[in-house]
Amino acid sequence: MMTDKKCILMMFAEFLLTLLISVFGFMLLSWTFDYSWGMPVYSIIFTLVFFAFIYCRMWNKAKSDIKYQKENVSLKHAFKVILPLAAFLAVIVALFGLIKLNIIPVRDIVTDVQYILEENQPRQIHEVLLIDNLNLVMRALFIFLIGFFKSSDTSVLILFVAPAVVVVAGLLGYFAGMRKFYLSDVIAGAQQKVKDKFNE
Repeated sequence: MMTDKKCILMMFAEFLLTLLISVFGFMLLSWTFDYSWGMPVYSIIFTLVFFAFIYCRMWNKAKSDIKYQKENVSLKHAFKVILPLAAFLAVIVALFGLIKLNIIPVRDIVTDVQYILEENQPRQIHEVLLIDNLNLVMRALFIFLIGFFKSSDTSVLILFVAPAVVVVAGLLGYFAGMRKFYLSDVIAGAQQKVKDKFNE
């Protein structure tokens, strides 16, 4: 039996697993980043990996609910289960957006001072701002979306893709589980249609 609490914890774990897999994928696919399509393809692949984790988790949750908690089998119940992870990610992104827009006025805080020593030149002070470090943190926390960003700008709107994936994948997965809908059946059906077409 998959309880709500266990499902929620597993989805948090799968988010962390997505980050880990994305790091390895980043290293494996780094050779493609010289091409214009490399980074977007990387992000599409690992966003789909994250989608698949959440979809499968909620599909199994629906199957468990049908067997053990028949009174709770509804999309409303599914939304309550996916809400903690979606809200957690959305709050992080929203806070970053408020800092980036300087609504929370901390972006000009200096977090580090470095001295640059150029040859035969007086020493120069280089200040590292809090927002620069936050950009790096957000890119690490949402590494699977990094290919959708333009240059060094970390887009808040693109970061909201992560909680959106949780909601869409979670609801679709749960609905498919309720209806006992298998993607493998769709793939098998498509393959059969292709075979029948060639055999005509």
